[in-house]
Amino acid sequence: EISQGGGVWTPVLVGEPKILISKDISPHPEAETMESNNNIAGVLFQDRMFLAWRTAPAHFAGKETKMHIVSSGDNGTTWDLETTIFFGRDLREPFFLPIDGKLIFSFFEGGTNPVDFEPFGLFRMERVGLGDWTAPELFGHDAEVIWEIVTENGTAFAQSYSGDYSTPGDAQDLGKLNMFLNKSEDGTDWEPVGVEIVYHGGLTELGFYFDLEGNMWGVGEMRMAMTPDGDQEHSLLAKMTYQTGNLPPTNRTLLFTNLQKCSVMVQIFTL
Repeated sequence: EISQGGGVWTPVLVGEPKILISKDISPHPEAETMESNNNIAGVLFQDRMFLAWRTAPAHFAGKETKMHIVSSGDNGTTWDLETTIFFGRDLREPFFLPIDGKLIFSFFEGGTNPVDFEPFGLFRMERVGLGDWTAPELFGHDAEVIWEIVTENGTAFAQSYSGDYSTPGDAQDLGKLNMFLNKSEDGTDWEPVGVEIVYHGGLTELGFYFDLEGNMWGVGEMRMAMTPDGDQEHSLLAKMTYQTGNLPPTNRTLLFTNLQKCSVMVQIFTL
């Protein structure tokens, strides 16, 4: 049993774990898997289970990367191949977004240099039917990367970042990234939550969710920032308070505290 917030949670085991994807296992024979399989997304939509993942010879960027999408109408007993995406470049960060009666799939296109990070841009597709998706459509701004999408009360919130991704190994060119928080009612048209750029620095990968009071909590990694002692900061804890409304935030506070190479950020939006 797990006690949390005054309540008790009892985990229930419904079956033994089953491996669906590995270098030797695939849910569908036409969804070829390679040595590295990661960047996984899943969702339930209209009584079907959807699964997407990146497969490549290695975890690092390369020209052979593919992204498969499969779906199941019998809770994972059998799978249909929906589509396979191949650009001849790296593909990462798949997201399914069920919204407004639609299922939208997004990802970003990267580069081919295994020791560099070269995002080109974001792409999205909409499901029309079984095995039928619209062509990948470029959206967002140049070199943007979405790290998290969360739906709260029918509104989708997306945290993304972009900026100067630095020269590999150049410690003088770190921490020049912008973070964005956008929202959408239909998954197609996005607008900023308050200011366009909510943060500038080394923070990139921020995952977040809402609590029962409407506060947005997030945890991210600041791999590209240096402490005053010249040490690299490794992690960041963030709290962002967001209240629904049509007016932009009138006050925004950023507080940074360094503690044993960790940085804590508290960001408060006040409407």
